[in-house]
Amino acid sequence: MLEQLEDPMSKTGQPGRQWALRLQSALVLPLARGIYLVVALLCLLAVTAGALYLVYLQTSIASEPKMLPVPPPYEGDGVSAPHSDRVVDLARVGARLDPPANIRFSVTAGPMTEPPREGAIVGRFVADTPNGLAPFPDGVSLLGGRDAELFERVGDGRDRVVALAARPALVTEITQSLKDLTGQTRRSFEVRVVARDAYGSVSPPTDLSFDLVLAAKRATSEAPPPAAPQPDVTELQKIAREIAQIIEPEVNPAHFTAYKTALAVPERCGSSGADDTFVANYRRALDAMRPRLTAENVEAFYSGLCDAWREILKGEDAALKKLRAKEMAAREAAENARRQAQARNNEMLRDHEIKVLSAKAQSSVVLSVIGGALALFLSVALVLAFLAIEGHSRAVRAAMESLVRISQEGRVHASSIENP
Repeated sequence: MLEQLEDPMSKTGQPGRQWALRLQSALVLPLARGIYLVVALLCLLAVTAGALYLVYLQTSIASEPKMLPVPPPYEGDGVSAPHSDRVVDLARVGARLDPPANIRFSVTAGPMTEPPREGAIVGRFVADTPNGLAPFPDGVSLLGGRDAELFERVGDGRDRVVALAARPALVTEITQSLKDLTGQTRRSFEVRVVARDAYGSVSPPTDLSFDLVLAAKRATSEAPPPAAPQPDVTELQKIAREIAQIIEPEVNPAHFTAYKTALAVPERCGSSGADDTFVANYRRALDAMRPRLTAENVEAFYSGLCDAWREILKGEDAALKKLRAKEMAAREAAENARRQAQARNNEMLRDHEIKVLSAKAQSSVVLSVIGGALALFLSVALVLAFLAIEGHSRAVRAAMESLVRISQEGRVHASSIENP
């Protein structure tokens, strides 16, 4: 059996074969093990780094984006008219009770180059009064004056404004004045008048002076100025009984007519009989104007009260419009804030969704890398295991060779002793 062992040992013991085995053991195998070991370590590093990156990706998309708080919709209760004391201006009421003032005569006839025809209108009366002058024939009365006999009162136009027309005496006088006239001259006239407004208030007697222009050439007459509009006449409310007693103390049809007219005043002024504020102002105006109130100017009193009340309502309407504009601006600002917050939140949600999709795609790539690195690591580990087995087998072979060599050397030594 030793001889059978010696044969293979003797074959491996050839010098070339032994040198190759030594080279393999000393250089090739350690180098291969080192390379495989480095590859295995790199694979482990790739698997570890990939796992950590996966944890980072999942952590980054685990939390929802922090949304901006969206302001609630505007919840204004609407705008109501601001509270006011609603105190009427008694001066406006009293102005309707004042008689006409600043009475004047407006000449409508242009420069006269020839005598006017009899009855031709030369001008009209005007005065300052919120009630307007009464129509012809009550608006203006001629009381006299230096030239009163030259003129006749007439009604002019559809509104029947009181005007003055030429009488034959004026025609004769102008005819005489135009004779041998080569240039332009003025003729002054004076009259004494009283004026009445639409409700019968009479002005003090007033002396008026006006001029007619006489010229050698015909001139275009001026267009008459528009007449002042006549105010509407309507009716009255609750304190009607007192007003009716002032207008007509006796109970008769005129008394009841005045009472009904007074009852309609709130509707006429844009209010209602249920409006306590208007009724209080109505009472206040009546108490203040009672000494001046007559059957002739009661309608002027109503008109003045309505003027003052409408002024209050106009101020309240302006304040209400201002408040509504302010509320509209606040509502628009609130809606803009809501739109901006919602747009920002939508943008954040889109960014988060994109981030989630990107993280999922990267996770798939990282998992592929980890799987490849793990497979490569297992392959390298298997090769390293085979190399370790090869090294162990070589060590066993070397040990057996050493035992055979020692056994042979012992036998040679024994035979040399026996055969000296």
